[in-house]
Amino acid sequence: MNIGGYIVIAAASIAAAIVGVGVLSTMYGATTTTVTVPEIVTETAPVPVAVSDTGTLNSTEAEALLYMIEEEKLARDVYTYLADKYGTSVFVNIAVSEQNHMDAVMQLIEKYGLNITLGDYGEFNNEHIQELYNQLIAMGNQSLEGALKVGALIEETDIRDIKEWLNKV
Repeated sequence: MNIGGYIVIAAASIAAAIVGVGVLSTMYGATTTTVTVPEIVTETAPVPVAVSDTGTLNSTEAEALLYMIEEEKLARDVYTYLADKYGTSVFVNIAVSEQNHMDAVMQLIEKYGLNITLGDYGEFNNEHIQELYNQLIAMGNQSLEGALKVGALIEETDIRDIKEWLNKV
């Protein structure tokens, strides 16, 4: 079974969450820095995932799903942390969206009988993802502007990884 279509659904759901552009201004001493950030729909519905009753996954497709769930968890965990730290609704809204992405990927993981135990917030099975999480939190802790840059980096990384997995599956 080719899961490329499901990866495209994940990419489309990321894009669909962005509905406009807002401006966030923060004060740093006597200087005002204006950062453009996406406005996110505050109420998101789970992404419907069409799962066939037949078919099996090859090892690359299984690997893609197991990687994707941890990558979506990384995004949710980072956005949740940043929402708690800065109290900005944009991070809360995106964290909710990332949870919906996790739920969609988990449907597929369960459907195909794959095994994964997700760690608590900020804990990952994949060492690369754990290192990335630690780096993103350090960057986001520096300032609100840094946190917004972390958000952009997460989304850019998601899109790049989706493209790479599409080429593999």
